[in-house]
Amino acid sequence: MQKLHLYLVRHGESQGNATGDYSTLASDALSALGHVQARHLARALSALSVDLVIVSPLQRALQTVAPYLVQSDQRAHIWPEVAEVPFYGERDDIAESWTAQPAELPAELPDRYDFHGGRAIRPAPNEPLGQGLHRVDVARRRLLALAEQTPMTILVVSHGHFLRELINSLFATPQIIFFHHDNCGMSSIIREDDWAVEYLNVPTGPRSQP
Repeated sequence: MQKLHLYLVRHGESQGNATGDYSTLASDALSALGHVQARHLARALSALSVDLVIVSPLQRALQTVAPYLVQSDQRAHIWPEVAEVPFYGERDDIAESWTAQPAELPAELPDRYDFHGGRAIRPAPNEPLGQGLHRVDVARRRLLALAEQTPMTILVVSHGHFLRELINSLFATPQIIFFHHDNCGMSSIIREDDWAVEYLNVPTGPRSQP
């Protein structure tokens, strides 16, 4: 395998994060602070050289990466597999597939997104943990395959629980470690002969209130 460098970023503060109310569609949009965090993230990322941008299909992640895409004149690849993973469920019951539903891009976003394989989908609501963990494994295998032929630096903009599960999966930890990410917190991990952590959960802008 060639060198693989992953920058892993959690989305900015959402309306749901700010209010604790996740019962409406509007809760998935960034809060006012989330938009500020996204602009700070774009400035932080401007110092990096990124070969590929991967983003969750959920609105808060799409909005988070938008300022960087415009600033850097790049496009993002939407991988539905990197959408948020349920927090609770049976960890030993990993599914062999996951259930999708149609996805649409919010109208206000810039035209800088491509759905992976041209399939505009996202995970279905109330997904069981086993299906979420299956998505993590799909994403892990796809990321590793990208670096089989050439060194790659990849930015992944996703969600706190997904990033925790992805890092545990990549490191093959014997038990689940809680790798925390604040809103717009960024981690850098590198694989050459083995995995190495450069940093975890570095803030790229103002922090949300706990």
